[in-house]
Formats: sequence, structure tokens, C-alpha cells
Amino acid sequence: MPRVLFVGYGETDNWGHQGRYDLVLDSAHRMDYFVHQLWDTMQAMPQYRGTTTFIITTDHGRGSGLEEWKEHGVDEKGSENIWIAIMGPDTAALGERTNASSVTQAEIAATVAAFLGKDFRQASPDAAPPLPGVISQTATVVK
Repeated sequence: MPRVLFVGYGETDNWGHQGRYDLVLDSAHRMDYFVHQLWDTMQAMPQYRGTTTFIITTDHGRGSGLEEWKEHGVDEKGSENIWIAIMGPDTAALGERTNASSVTQAEIAATVAAFLGKDFRQASPDAAPPLPGVISQTATVVK
């Protein structure tokens, strides 16, 4: 049974570059519904219920403003901001957290590995650490 499911929204980015905000919203809505169905299905199956952590995010942030939202990169103010949702048996229900300026997308790989009981930084010492505070103290993480 899977212990972690990683979902990275990408289709919204394609529509964003084309300036189709209507289709960005449509794509995000469909993906949200897909994740909802997948979560409900897994929770309804005894062999999967309470065993899988979902990590859901975007591939990167987007600029902000009337035109800047279509792009991303170091020159696009706001594109450094992303969102990440993590829910599952080894994560406390912390709700929405804001102003987490020390959190970076680079921490996702180590977070996925930690949920699998692995220490990503042991294999890649220069990698970012796992996201702080998302893995409960009772989770088994192999060092």
C-alpha cells in the first residue's frame, strides 16, 4: 500500500502562460475534485484507510499583478510564493499556516523521503531539510 502520494499541479501553469485565467481556475477545480475523489476512495478501502499521506503542491509560484501572473521566475515578483497541502496519518491537522518565510519548495523532496522513513540528506547532504513541523512526533523516520 502506498505511504505517500505526491501531486504537483502542472496544467494550471500551461493555461497561465497562455493568459487563460478562466482555464487556470477550471483546471485547478478539476484537479481539486480528482484529489477529493482519490482521498475519499482511499479512505473507503480498509487496506488504504489511514496509511497514505498526500502531498499536494504546484510546480512553482506565479507572478502577481494584471499581467505578471502569466509568468514566473526571479524577475516576477510573487512567483517565489507557492502553496503546499499535506494531509495524512503522520501529519497533525495544523490548518492553514501563513508567513512561513523559511519554507521552500526545495524541502519537498526531503519531506517525501521522511514520510517514507528515509533521510534524503544522508544521500544528498547539500539538499534542503524536510518541511518543519509537518511530520508528527510519532511517525517512524529512519535516520
